[in-house]
Amino acid sequence: MKTVQGKITEYLYALKDHDLNPDHRIGGYLTIFKGEGSNPILSVFLGEEDDENRISLTRELSMEKCLRLMKNPQHSTSHESRDEKKNQYGGGVRFDFPTLEEERLVKYYIGFSGCPELQDEAMVLAGYYRFSNDSRSLSIPGKRINPLVGTLVNRYG
Repeated sequence: MKTVQGKITEYLYALKDHDLNPDHRIGGYLTIFKGEGSNPILSVFLGEEDDENRISLTRELSMEKCLRLMKNPQHSTSHESRDEKKNQYGGGVRFDFPTLEEERLVKYYIGFSGCPELQDEAMVLAGYYRFSNDSRSLSIPGKRINPLVGTLVNRYG
């Protein structure tokens, strides 16, 4: 998953001046769960941020996005159950990823928080695509298409 982490960091800086990022944020928390275990396999801050309270908040939100997806198995993204009144936003995505050692599909829950939610989600989708070369991750089957995903993949690799 280090490749996903590196790609999302690259996208953070690439989208710093994007119209959908008016605050020019370049920092946030990436959380990855393998399966539906209680502990993430990766939880790391990426980019830059000086406000310790904001760093703590983005960690909580990235974890919440993944945990909410686990509770809603019919959803592919946390955007499907977003509720601003509860501070629940998009930016988490569930992927079924084949593993050689287990010879089956394993669910990965990847959440990012720190930028506007469409950007959070796009970075996760595009980062996963670059890691897996799975073109299905460019859009969510039967769901809406995030307009930033194609921009990231086509312009920034």
